[in-house]
Amino acid sequence: MEPLFPPARVRSSEARTFTQREWVIVSLARTDSRGSIQPDTRMARIFRTIFGIKRENPLSDNRLEALRRMAVLSWHDGYNVAPSEILAFLEAGYSERQYELLAERIVAARADRRGKNR
Repeated sequence: MEPLFPPARVRSSEARTFTQREWVIVSLARTDSRGSIQPDTRMARIFRTIFGIKRENPLSDNRLEALRRMAVLSWHDGYNVAPSEILAFLEAGYSERQYELLAERIVAARADRRGKNR
């Protein structure tokens, strides 16, 4: 089990995994829609009001929101994520290895879920 107060963050270029909190965010992102990562436009607000659709709120921590966005995209699209989204993930302070780990785990979970549905 990970300590309650993890040691100081390593530089993003050295990071190899995620904290327990970050894995929880990845797991919760599994049920988020693609719409949860879209900008909130006036037309979208009107549409949600008319049809009573609830919008998932972004996380207040920008770094964790970047992780949630990448997880949502990976849960929906697997490895087929736009390069601009990967760049935004890296610019938020995550490493390329963390992106690879995230994508590998999500794609494996998606395949496992499909195998159980057969």
